[in-house]
Amino acid sequence: MIGAFKMFIFGYFCYCFYIATFFIENKVGNPSNHYKTYNAGELLSVLISFNMGMMMLFGLTPNLQAMMKAKVIGHTIFDVIDRVPEIRDHEKSTDKFEIK
Repeated sequence: MIGAFKMFIFGYFCYCFYIATFFIENKVGNPSNHYKTYNAGELLSVLISFNMGMMMLFGLTPNLQAMMKAKVIGHTIFDVIDRVPEIRDHEKSTDKFEIK
């Protein structure tokens, strides 16, 4: 899981730098900014903000591992609760008794 997250992060870095180079060289306009051309600062801020978001997602992995362990442990606990005992009581046995 950690390897997949890191592959995704570094893959995004490569993709972002490739797209940023393409946008800056070809003077592509930003539609949300009245088609002004992109500059390196804007594209770098997008990369940094995505990096911060991915670090927050990467911080979730210990919690996900704990949830998976809890699920496995809960399954074993419910197996013990639902288990039918092999030793049966005798028909004449009683569950009410007195000690004198």
